[in-house]
Amino acid sequence: MMTNRQKPTVQVVWLIAMLMVLTGIIQCRAATITWTNTTGGDWNVVTNWSPNQVPVNGDDVIITNSGSYAITNASSVTLDNLTLGGMNGTQTLMISSLTLTNTGTVNSNGVLKWNGGDLEGALTVAQGGTLIQSNTLHFAYNNYATGATNTAYLTNYGTVIWAGTIYGSGNASSHGGGGMIYNAGLWNAVADFSIGIYNGVGTNYFFNIGTLEKTGGVGASTINWMFSNDGGTINTPGGSFSMGNWIGNGVLHGAVTLSGGTMTGTMASDCVVTASSATITGS
Repeated sequence: MMTNRQKPTVQVVWLIAMLMVLTGIIQCRAATITWTNTTGGDWNVVTNWSPNQVPVNGDDVIITNSGSYAITNASSVTLDNLTLGGMNGTQTLMISSLTLTNTGTVNSNGVLKWNGGDLEGALTVAQGGTLIQSNTLHFAYNNYATGATNTAYLTNYGTVIWAGTIYGSGNASSHGGGGMIYNAGLWNAVADFSIGIYNGVGTNYFFNIGTLEKTGGVGASTINWMFSNDGGTINTPGGSFSMGNWIGNGVLHGAVTLSGGTMTGTMASDCVVTASSATITGS
């Protein structure tokens, strides 16, 4: 039989339990992992990273060492944070499927080839940075999958090559959340793809104060989000753009189809506008 002195007190038991919980939290905390191989290589090789471990779901990844090199990842990965792009050279990340849950930055000299996945947080492409989007990219897919009401953001000051389908999702019940694209750089449509709604409507906006350009495809690149052109320029050397609902003004070159909203601004001599249920003012 234990004496009173031998019996563990409630405080001691509680302290042990808390230490076990804290130990678990520390062990599960996301790691920050930095790419070190400036000749490039495979994402899944442990010696390419510091510390020597391949990033796993929820980790923070930093790829900022100078030099010109390419990193390839043929598998799917979920990252909390991603920083890509160094002081000089060109750092290219080619990733098969990426889910970004918190923040990402493509700095000057960084090139992110994003072949599908999900943006749940916020991605910024800095001046001199490049995002090449292909396959299918979801904005806030968890609004549909788990009933969240999140808004995902893509802000571009550099170059975005639009070469795939983009979807925004809102909550299926409340229709909250969605996607926001803010283009202050160059957004180049190189094929006939669309930006649309996957599920739940949501609040989805494409804001253009930079240059929206179409250089590939003979058909239409379609933006079925609310489209606000705040002094931006639209060029269509090839094919055309189709906007579901236009708000704002700017300079228009080439062919645009509008199915709602109000367009104001300057229409160049090469501009052809086809409007249905839309108001056009300007010169």
